[in-house]
Amino acid sequence: MKTICLIPLVITLFIQPLFAQTKSLSENLEQHVEVLASDSLEGRGIGNSTLPLVREYIIENFKEGGLKPYQGSFEHEFSFKVNLARVKGVNLVGILEGVDPVLKKEYIVVGAHYDHLGYKITNGQKVIYNGADDNASGTAGIIEIAKFLSGQEIPLKRSIIFVAFDAEEIGLVGSRRILMDSVLISDNIRLMFSLDMIGMYEANKGLNLKGLLSLANGSDLLETTLKKKNISVKKVNAVIEQRTDTKHFGERGIPAVHFFTGTNSPYHKPEDDSDLLDYEGMAEIVEFASILTTNAANAETLEPNNKLKRQSNMPVKEGKTFTLGLRANLGSSFHNYTDEYFKAKTVVAAQMGLFSRIKLSSLLSIQPELLYQTEGSQSAAGNLRTHAFSVPVNLVLGTPDRGYVRFYTFTGGYYTYRFNGKIGSEDLTFDKDLKQVGYGLNFGFGTEVGDIHIGYVYKHGLTNLNDSGEGSALNERAHYFMMGFNF
Repeated sequence: MKTICLIPLVITLFIQPLFAQTKSLSENLEQHVEVLASDSLEGRGIGNSTLPLVREYIIENFKEGGLKPYQGSFEHEFSFKVNLARVKGVNLVGILEGVDPVLKKEYIVVGAHYDHLGYKITNGQKVIYNGADDNASGTAGIIEIAKFLSGQEIPLKRSIIFVAFDAEEIGLVGSRRILMDSVLISDNIRLMFSLDMIGMYEANKGLNLKGLLSLANGSDLLETTLKKKNISVKKVNAVIEQRTDTKHFGERGIPAVHFFTGTNSPYHKPEDDSDLLDYEGMAEIVEFASILTTNAANAETLEPNNKLKRQSNMPVKEGKTFTLGLRANLGSSFHNYTDEYFKAKTVVAAQMGLFSRIKLSSLLSIQPELLYQTEGSQSAAGNLRTHAFSVPVNLVLGTPDRGYVRFYTFTGGYYTYRFNGKIGSEDLTFDKDLKQVGYGLNFGFGTEVGDIHIGYVYKHGLTNLNDSGEGSALNERAHYFMMGFNF
């Protein structure tokens, strides 16, 4: 593991672009990897305090590469859950705008994830997973591709969007969220490249281009590019890799290509350090990728193959489709004497139990619940209180489940089964004094902040609970302050 202390790292961050022009491509790539895969960055793990330095380094080099901030900012934040905690992620996005007035509205995405595994404590020692090949190599690659494209004399018709993805290692979160949150609009993207582990060219005897043939003219582009930059290409197919950031682009019908030198690498091991990488081979790959990107940007058309076109017509599932949580409601209840035009006085009411949310779309979900409840009212004969199980089922309409805060409203019905109750000091006899089973409607609204829910619920009973055959019809009413927590 190679150590670079933080003070020299900060100095490198700001002076590196000044001297990069005097170095060869392989030397620039080596310098990027040495910085990104240094011990002082502690493995670029999720939530690590060193990540702002990593991001600043990438952004400064994006600027040096002639990229402009995408939609006004290089940083596009999102939040996601790791176990019971909410964590911030940041995708870094820059754009090199095309020159054609029509085609510049079509995009090629060139991406690489910059996160890795962080570190662990073993026998009291900090063991750092620096992730030089995985994926400081790819991050360095997209930085130098940006510089190559902005510095060449060949104009690009289509626009190129460069993305350094966050949170790839814990489930491709960054690439999923950049599409799900509509930071990038998939309808405008014609092609996606992901550089993930490109540092072992010689050891693996070439480069794999998995997914290139998902592009209808992928074979022609490859042939044209190899005439200008001949490298060893081992594996080319139409299968879009599911274990890297190409996955979510492919699911949306976008041809997506994984640049990958191979598994002959210390993958996910502490030994994945900068001194093991083949920088001359990386330079060959970066030059090849730059020419391939140029050819794609200036191609007459970029279309998915027929199989991918068919897949793109299938719906894409976003986020969790099933959520389970705890619910606790506190409020007041009373009984409404419908025929007498008056209502009983309120008593404290409470509910507690489980809820689930079954997602139908980004806006709609069904939410069944199983709750214990105690409700009642005040009467001349004493306080009436019952204990019951209640099963509400609600249709929930809310803002898209994409950020840290979500607002929603809901309405539905409920079923209640009463198993115990008293009026004053006397036990209730169900189906004689009071009906044991009841139905009604409920509606409300709420806010979800992270995994915490707060809101309001109103219950409106429809069943006449008076089973004695005497007196007025009796319906239950309740108001609740709602609290909940997602598991």
